[in-house]
Amino acid sequence: MVHSDIKVVALTFDDSPDPAFTEAILDILKQKQVKATFFVIGAKASQNPLILRRMVTEGHEIGNHGYTHNYGIREMTGELRQTDQSVYSVTDTHTHTHFYRPPGGFVTKSQINRLRNKVM
Repeated sequence: MVHSDIKVVALTFDDSPDPAFTEAILDILKQKQVKATFFVIGAKASQNPLILRRMVTEGHEIGNHGYTHNYGIREMTGELRQTDQSVYSVTDTHTHTHFYRPPGGFVTKSQINRLRNKVM
């Protein structure tokens, strides 16, 4: 979150790192000198470590989008931890994820409360 008196736009991308799209997006962002937040899927992070490292090296924020893009609440806390561990172990700077975007963008109050109790 950025507090500003000027109008700003936040660019976010889900389901990264994807070798078919992420590198092209990174090229454009670099050319335009723009930063973004990438919500990564842990399994893709493990499969594409060079792309994830590039995202971090170029100054982009890394968010958590689950490990397998699973929608189930029972798996959610494990998926968050597993993705955070993947990002941490793959990045040279040992980056942690601090933001979560649920697959599909839907989360209930009970899911939020359950996550708070298990993760925090």
